[in-house]
Amino acid sequence: MTESNCGITAKDIDQAFKANMSQFTFGISPAGLASSYFDWLAHLAMSPGKQIELAGKKLKKNTKLLEYAVKSAIDSDTAPCIKPLPQDRRFKDPTWQQWPYNIFYQSFLLNQQWLQSVTTDIDGLTPKNEEVVSFIT
Repeated sequence: MTESNCGITAKDIDQAFKANMSQFTFGISPAGLASSYFDWLAHLAMSPGKQIELAGKKLKKNTKLLEYAVKSAIDSDTAPCIKPLPQDRRFKDPTWQQWPYNIFYQSFLLNQQWLQSVTTDIDGLTPKNEEVVSFIT
């Protein structure tokens, strides 16, 4: 390894750069994250059956949301089409049951559920990369 005139090596520069970058990425390696997402995307791209399944799930969830939106516009006591998990306290405030917030939180929960299926059970995806992609997504 060669040193510059002031005794700084390329490795020193790389380490300083990565240390500074980690302050913005909270210690997560962008290269490692990109690698996990590429693994997920490559395996999903080679899984047409999974893609068809995901498209069907998305259509069903969008239909559920549209049906709920129409019903709740007519009757404010319409039961939600999806309930948060018992440990999820984000939507406990009664304001979330009022229009338009009821549509927002229902849409969020349906999309969250769909994204879970998008990032899991992909044939060939390593368990570690599935965990990373599912968590980050």
